[in-house]
Amino acid sequence: MNKLAFSISLLLVLSSMHVPPIRATVIRLFTELLQNNVAGIPLIHKTEEFDFDPEVSKKRRELYYEILSTLLAGLSHYFQFFGIMSGV
Repeated sequence: MNKLAFSISLLLVLSSMHVPPIRATVIRLFTELLQNNVAGIPLIHKTEEFDFDPEVSKKRRELYYEILSTLLAGLSHYFQFFGIMSGV
């Protein structure tokens, strides 16, 4: 309980202190410089777990290439119909 009361009172004292705008800007610039260039943004330190299934990725790759080839064939017919890029 004493630690909580001390923490709250310290927070109130620090939040009521007046910091000049120039000093605050310099402090913010320094902390952002340290965080973004030395320590890295917090997102970098976050770990993620991915449920990766190789079979699903093979099926999706085949589907992607099938859709891509269909799209390219359609564009080819479109270009031929309108005479676009006929020299290429």
